[in-house]
Amino acid sequence: AMQTLRPYLHGIPFVLVTDHAPLLWLMEGNTVGSTGTYARWALIMSQFDFNVCHRPGALHQNADALSRMPQPTSADGSGARMDEDTDPQPPGPQLVPYPTTLVTGEARCFNTVYEVALTAAATRLQRLKLAQHADNTVLPTAEELLAGHNGDITDASDLCPTEAPTETQQMQRAILLHANRLAR
Repeated sequence: AMQTLRPYLHGIPFVLVTDHAPLLWLMEGNTVGSTGTYARWALIMSQFDFNVCHRPGALHQNADALSRMPQPTSADGSGARMDEDTDPQPPGPQLVPYPTTLVTGEARCFNTVYEVALTAAATRLQRLKLAQHADNTVLPTAEELLAGHNGDITDASDLCPTEAPTETQQMQRAILLHANRLAR
């Protein structure tokens, strides 16, 4: 547990309360000439500034979960609880309704990035445009975002390609979408 919690314990004095009596013997410096596991434990623990307080297991009601192995149950050997009342089955997959009449998805491959362009009916775009321009609480406006800096307004028609846009493209340009959310 000390290795796991090292970033939080290193350099800070703390008290380790444990029911592991041999740890007291190990911390008394009885590791002179010892090899193997005890020497490794002593070396690892010497990095920390801590005192060991022994509490017998019968009195230790909040045992360290990191050092306790789970006990196997009669149902399987994994140690997991097998109570049917407390472990209900997870819910199965559910179908989520998706509106397909007003919005359709169209995927285009642009190099390795796939863009999804949303196309909608002209009446829906018109309603969005009117609602977007009527909202005075959200800033910046579409014109300010098109300007790119200092609030200088640039006409959206200056940024359009030379070919004439279709009516749907004109409506889509009038509505500003960022990450499929309306922006004003």
